[in-house]
Amino acid sequence: MNTEKEVALDFLAAAERLKGTVKRTPLEYNQGLSEKYKANIYLKREDLQLVRSYKLRGAYNM
Repeated sequence: MNTEKEVALDFLAAAERLKGTVKRTPLEYNQGLSEKYKANIYLKREDLQLVRSYKLRGAYNM
């Protein structure tokens, strides 16, 4: 089992590997879904990544 320090170091190493590869994507408020479900619904726009997928992060960190 990893210690908190090991997990933190792994996280930082993964962030460094992805620097310049993965772009930050916005959260966008969705009016239609928010009204339908009577809640504030935001969508994470991972489709704006170069490969149009969130899976890029996982592929780079295997």
